[in-house]
Amino acid sequence: MPFRTRLSSPSTPLGAREFQRFLLDKQREITTIVAGARELDHTKSAVLARLLAQYAGPAG
Repeated sequence: MPFRTRLSSPSTPLGAREFQRFLLDKQREITTIVAGARELDHTKSAVLARLLAQYAGPAG
């Protein structure tokens, strides 16, 4: 069973703040994951470009 934290009802001021904080934390987490994936994509693209240049050799 996954661990779940108990939040107040979003219809109360405290619950709304907790929910907003939860969403902001998730947004930061997603942004970090996407930035890491983007960096990995650029790194792999550079490696593939070097390999392509290495194996392509002179045309003709």
